Formats: sequence, C-alpha cells, structure tokens
Amino acid sequence: VGRAYHIRRAQDIAGTYTAVGAGLAIAGGARVARLRNANGVVLELRGRQVGFEVSIDLSGMTVSLR
Repeated sequence: VGRAYHIRRAQDIAGTYTAVGAGLAIAGGARVARLRNANGVVLELRGRQVGFEVSIDLSGMTVSLR
C-alpha cells in the first residue's frame, strides 16, 4: 500500500528510485519507506511487519510504463 507525490504527468512515475532517508517504523508494526526518482516523484510505501523481520533495500528499484 502506498502513495505517490509530486506527479505532474503520468510518465513522471517511470524511473529508478532511491531511498529518501531511513525506513520508519510506526505504531502497530507498520513500516514506511520513501523513495524518489529523477522526476521528483516520491513513493511512500507502507507495509505491516508480521513475525520475523527481513530488511529489503528498495533503492535502485525501477518503475516503467508500457
């Protein structure tokens, strides 16, 4: 689950994303990651931590449009 910010055109979401700051833990076991691409689009991704924690580095994630 997440949100995208600073989108002016649909194609702005395409690109390679890098982490913005450190991942955050919020109440109820949820985790938040913020990623930004060269177009200035910020993705805020949220997920619930259940059981064993595994660290996933999302920096370098690429989104493309077809």
